[in-house]
Amino acid sequence: MKSNLSKAMLNIARAAYHLLPFAPNRRMAIQSLFYRNLPFLFSGTQSFQIWKSRQAVWGSQANAKEIGFFLPQTECFDNAMQALRLPKAENPAVSIIVPVYGQIDYTLNCLRSLVKLTSNISFEVIVVDDCSLDDTQDKLANIEGLHYIVNEANLGFIRSCNKASKQARGEFLVFLNNDTEVLPGWLDALIGTFSNFQKVGLVGSKLLYPDGRLQEAGGIIWNDGTGLNVGRFEAPEKPEFNYVRDVDYCSGASIAIRRELFEFVGGFDSRYIPAYYEDTDLAFEVRNAGYRVLYQPFSQLIHYEGMTSGTDIDSGIKSYQGLNRLKFKEKWVDELTAHGKPGGSVFLQRDRVVCGRILIVDEATPTPDQDSGSLDAFLVQKTLIELGYKVTFAPDNLLIHPGYTQNLQKIGVECLYEPYVTTLKSYLKSHGKDFDFVILNRAQAAFGNFKNIKQYCPQAKIIFNTVDLQHLRHEREAALTGSVEMAKQAKRMRGIEFELMRKSDMTIVISEAEAALLHQQEASLRLTVMPYMREIPGCGHIFSERKDIVFIGGYDHSPNIDAVEYFVKDIWPQIHALLPEVRFLMIGSKMPEQIKALERHDGVFAIGYVENLAHYFDYCKISVVPLRFGAGIKGKIGTSASYGVPSVATTIAVEGMGFVDGEHILVSDDPADFAALVVKLYQDEALWNRLSQACLAKVDEQYSLKAGKKRLDKLLNAVIEK
Repeated sequence: MKSNLSKAMLNIARAAYHLLPFAPNRRMAIQSLFYRNLPFLFSGTQSFQIWKSRQAVWGSQANAKEIGFFLPQTECFDNAMQALRLPKAENPAVSIIVPVYGQIDYTLNCLRSLVKLTSNISFEVIVVDDCSLDDTQDKLANIEGLHYIVNEANLGFIRSCNKASKQARGEFLVFLNNDTEVLPGWLDALIGTFSNFQKVGLVGSKLLYPDGRLQEAGGIIWNDGTGLNVGRFEAPEKPEFNYVRDVDYCSGASIAIRRELFEFVGGFDSRYIPAYYEDTDLAFEVRNAGYRVLYQPFSQLIHYEGMTSGTDIDSGIKSYQGLNRLKFKEKWVDELTAHGKPGGSVFLQRDRVVCGRILIVDEATPTPDQDSGSLDAFLVQKTLIELGYKVTFAPDNLLIHPGYTQNLQKIGVECLYEPYVTTLKSYLKSHGKDFDFVILNRAQAAFGNFKNIKQYCPQAKIIFNTVDLQHLRHEREAALTGSVEMAKQAKRMRGIEFELMRKSDMTIVISEAEAALLHQQEASLRLTVMPYMREIPGCGHIFSERKDIVFIGGYDHSPNIDAVEYFVKDIWPQIHALLPEVRFLMIGSKMPEQIKALERHDGVFAIGYVENLAHYFDYCKISVVPLRFGAGIKGKIGTSASYGVPSVATTIAVEGMGFVDGEHILVSDDPADFAALVVKLYQDEALWNRLSQACLAKVDEQYSLKAGKKRLDKLLNAVIEK
């Protein structure tokens, strides 16, 4: 209730602010006053984060006269600029090119933000001065670390940029307007996009107005050559503006391109001299060369739009915008036939290049560093994007999960969340008709949303992903513990899962064993087997360099708690008696006190959550998987095998994996025999090497990302054919 009230107050405050009958600098002064005195109310907004960033850059100068976001005056710079030093890099990875013509206040503001920028990427800054008439040369000539070029004659924006690019030393060129102010993380996110995605040619930033509103989240070009800044004047936090995606173009105020590619396409086309449409044309040239043009929302900066060229399209340089549109349309007439008409659906056109649209609904946002199911959910979404689909993800609670929501957005997933999406039903009423597939993960989320999806997504094929058969897991737990309540829960869940399987166009099960079990009970079910997928890092160290025994698993999953308690109490004492120097390491997130308390046993260590498992799997010798109940296939076996670490497991743990006892893994359900197998594997180098190689080859063949990608593609094609 309190959260909803805060959101309502925030929305009222935002609306009232934009209606204030004051000049921009006065409105921003009021905004700054509120942010300073009521930070708890605004801390979740991007506008507040921008304000905080500017405080860090400008310190007390940003507070002077309550100027808020207003650009500091020239006199505020005088003392600060004396100490201004730009980084010097012998071999910069990036050359940041800033073309200027007058407007020294804005240029200095831009440079100051670059000085304050913390980045893992080395860069040089090149300012090309196109015969400024103010005191630009006096201010910039002696700035340490600045590569300052002064044109002998006025060349205009395009030729100035092309000239500066020839003197650049970086692998990447970043063209940055001088009326900008970069924000923390701007450069790392911008350049990181080239390594995080395939065939990337050009990347553009998210542009923000000084008051925090969105200026541009990539651009759309209509079939008549006119353009649209996606999201203009809207809230920059909205889901549709915060995922990496292919775009028609990005504004040249902040774009990055490999220097080699820029030279290959001939730089900015001189037909657009002096300016306008050169950035749009460059994006089309990049795409024509076989590369992608991407919008990167995590590269953010403030753009004081119009400071360089003005805003009047009928006079000055801005007047060339209309003339150059006609030149652009003539050059790209064939390509533009595939573009929509002006005024068409922005929802569809902003993702025009995708081969299909998929909505995924799950109980919560995946936390891939904490549990196997989340890792699989994350990798499935990533793979679908690689296959060319647009993926929209909706957690059932519609909450932002800090860090994890952003991780999805960074791989190109559109994530839905409050307050911009209040209910999934309301979202589906507007956009459900545009989805080709809906994937429902887990029975609870699927059951609660199925009716609305069926009603509002009329053309979508519905795929129910069981993840594991929950009714089977509950049945086995009830049989082991004798719990009447668990037996009731299993019966209820069985009804829900079978109802969903009957109504869906296709149901995903994780193993052949589960498919066979279900078909025995109801042969008409439309099932497909799709086990999890994993990255395969391989075996890092030999037998003699390894030690200790490990269990991995998330402890909000009852089978894992039972397994560890069973192992420590019934199996570990026998192992420890024969291998007293060996440690048993319990690794996993959300470890409860009852598991931590097991450290009272000699040789048992509760490690808990580990961000990167590689260190442990590179040096541990054996993984144990002593599960006594559960369903599905076990990610802990596959993860261990992907590092070449062999496992000792129970029959239920290895069910459906395709692992053969004695060939890929050792299996026993008897505590004494389980302990004996662990000791044997720990001491027998030949056995360890044989199992290590075999299990690694098995996961590479059956559970690799490549294998998973083929299965996903086959699944979607099969559903379409049905």
